[in-house]
Amino acid sequence: MGTRKRRRKRRRAIGLPIVLVMMILMIAMVGVIAYWYLNGNKLRLPGQWQRELDFSKQVEEQISDYLVTATLGDEIDVSKYLDDVTVTCVLSISRDGVFEEKVDEASYNYAYSQAKNSLHNAVYDLIRLRIESNYIETDKKTDELITEALGMDLDSYLKEYGPKLMPSYEELNADYGMTATYAASREGLQISTTDDIKDCEFAVSGDMLVIDYADGAIVYHAQKQSAELEVTDEQTE
Repeated sequence: MGTRKRRRKRRRAIGLPIVLVMMILMIAMVGVIAYWYLNGNKLRLPGQWQRELDFSKQVEEQISDYLVTATLGDEIDVSKYLDDVTVTCVLSISRDGVFEEKVDEASYNYAYSQAKNSLHNAVYDLIRLRIESNYIETDKKTDELITEALGMDLDSYLKEYGPKLMPSYEELNADYGMTATYAASREGLQISTTDDIKDCEFAVSGDMLVIDYADGAIVYHAQKQSAELEVTDEQTE
């Protein structure tokens, strides 16, 4: 009888610490879940984010206006010469409070190259149509006739006299770039520059970040690693 009582006491002595440990673990888990629930947005905020600036419509309008102004005509659909002209803005948010957004230079150079190629191809085809419509019979190639008519090759002519298709890299950075500090809380996001303080709402969902400024919301996506963009022509002023 005494032996059984001693065994029960030993089991109780062993079981009590186990129960206490399990209770502590459960309390800790509840605390972690509550912390993530209350601070999840803030914890997921730091990282690299990006958004796209689409200049396709602007470039199309600039080319169309130039063709009319240069009296080259409007027989062609400029949109069929236009590739996607987008520039990437990269937002870097660090855990030590730095909030920095800038235009990605490689994506700008690629977009600018796409815009220039679209202009070149549209102008080239219109001049070719002019030559064909005038029934010019010659052994010379179209490129040679264009050079004779312009006094220089088409690329040099457009570089000298062509339209401004896009803002410069420096202009875009001035418009869209930002170097600031930030403080995030459940109530929102405060972004501070040397000139201004902005109070915003924000939300992080999966790979998407939405920052709601007073004048509208901006949607970012988690930055992805991409292959190097090949620029076929040198950037011109």
